[in-house]
Amino acid sequence: MTYPTLSNYTIHGMDDVFVYFNTVTNNTFIPSFLFSFYIIILLTIFYAEMRRTGQGNIPVCLAASGFLTLLIAIIMRLAPGLVDTVTFGVTIGLAVLGAIALFFTE
Repeated sequence: MTYPTLSNYTIHGMDDVFVYFNTVTNNTFIPSFLFSFYIIILLTIFYAEMRRTGQGNIPVCLAASGFLTLLIAIIMRLAPGLVDTVTFGVTIGLAVLGAIALFFTE
């Protein structure tokens, strides 16, 4: 069995590189990328608010990181082969759960 290399693909931009990474890793690169982005944004907002006000507001952090991750997933969905339907559905679910948590606590 031969492994796919970059010479087998025509690379025109970063989206083609991401499609290659996603193909090589059996479609685990993009979900891992989006999950890492979600966690980094969540923790960044939480600690920035903790430093500013003295306490972190988890529902605000969940909603903001969910919607930012959804925005990135929508942009990545424009390139064919990057974000599959299940991953896109999970990002929509995270954004909706963050919004529900925000609306019920405020």
